[in-house]
Amino acid sequence: MRYFLECDGIQGGVEMSDVGAHDLTVNNSFSVAVLAYVGSLNNNILPRFWEKGAHFMCFMGDATNGKYRKIAIETQNSTGVGNDNGGASEFWGSTNLEVGKTYHIVGTFNGDLVGSEPSVYQGKIWINGVPESMDNIYPWPEAPNDQLASTSNSMYLMKRRTDSARCLQGRETNIYVWNRALDPDTEAPYVYKGQIPATGLVSNFDFKGASGNTATDRTGNSNGTITSLTYRRMWKVV
Repeated sequence: MRYFLECDGIQGGVEMSDVGAHDLTVNNSFSVAVLAYVGSLNNNILPRFWEKGAHFMCFMGDATNGKYRKIAIETQNSTGVGNDNGGASEFWGSTNLEVGKTYHIVGTFNGDLVGSEPSVYQGKIWINGVPESMDNIYPWPEAPNDQLASTSNSMYLMKRRTDSARCLQGRETNIYVWNRALDPDTEAPYVYKGQIPATGLVSNFDFKGASGNTATDRTGNSNGTITSLTYRRMWKVV
């Protein structure tokens, strides 16, 4: 049995106060894993799975956009220059999400990789252990504009920092965050199978035994404050 937190897509989320361990600029890279149930595909344009500072993992909820239903990692560099999007880069996967299904998602970003598509993708995504065919919109800038923007804000699940306009309508559990890019061959594909690398792990939530408005971070770095979410137990993950 798994324990999820459910968001109605209108309000609510989990906020983790910023701590030193959550500084994703230390290695100019990060990785995020989440088990997510999709309750709606179009309740807003970019529903968030996870967000830290100007960096987030989401999917496209605009049915008129060519990336509709696909997952993305968006990152921002520290200078705000270096490409035609103010230093922000988007890395899109290829799977079309479906309502009523649960997906294990791993996203990694390595700002130190040099080059551009199709030979190099700084951002990569795996769904259920299978690597996505990636598409990059606005290349990650080269040095000296290749450093991640500050992450000195709280970390969020199922919402963005500024408001509730990007809430995920669905459920999440088994969240892991690393302050490094998982190896694309030996680590990232195997998180789906429960092989969780300890090196660089800075946040971990499974919501087992959660109660009230506190979500326990199994790493001990920063517990989460739950707002307007519902606890769900699922015996079978579809």
